[in-house]
Amino acid sequence: MRDSCLPIDTERFENEFSALLNNKESDRESGAPPNDVGGYLAFIGFFCGQGGMSIMAGIKVNSLLEWRFFFDNWDVVLHVLPGIVGGVGIYVAIRRIEHMAVLPCGIVFLVSAFYVVLALTGTSLDDARENGWVLKDDNDPPPIADTWSFLRFDKVVWSVLPRQIPTLIGMTIVVALSSSLDVAAIELELKRPLNYDQEITVVGISNLASGLTGGYTGS
Repeated sequence: MRDSCLPIDTERFENEFSALLNNKESDRESGAPPNDVGGYLAFIGFFCGQGGMSIMAGIKVNSLLEWRFFFDNWDVVLHVLPGIVGGVGIYVAIRRIEHMAVLPCGIVFLVSAFYVVLALTGTSLDDARENGWVLKDDNDPPPIADTWSFLRFDKVVWSVLPRQIPTLIGMTIVVALSSSLDVAAIELELKRPLNYDQEITVVGISNLASGLTGGYTGS
């Protein structure tokens, strides 16, 4: 049911983005104070960083108070350390080499380095998976052509949809706000003004395309 409703919700986001634009909401958001933008980015950075380390360590960490689990034993530290070093390396490269190719090249380099190390040490991919260096997946991923078979609108219980309206309205406000703050953050980084209406329109159109093809929302 949830997967079947995703295209509907995603397309609805695009339509409500357009309504916000007609009300010039994005123009008002363009005056967001730098401390608000900074706080938003700090939260996103903390959330993503903590999640990334949790994945690398293979443990569940939900708050700063639980970060001690990252240092419980050498095996956990050993799994987290390469990712931290790689992340810092990419950050330094981005700050020193101002080019859009730095990030994708850095990601390709890290993935390639991982497989080079496997080859040099004679470690198979199965061994790496068993030792926690690659995520275990007991189920083979379905062929891409079968992805849309999960969109079963006949399985949706439409009678519960009205009760979800307050949640959907809240999600719309949050996504609209976060998208505007994303644009504000990019402005601070590029040090030049951007067209908020145009940028958020692109977000809306992208979400519409994603929803119509069974994807998720994003900002």
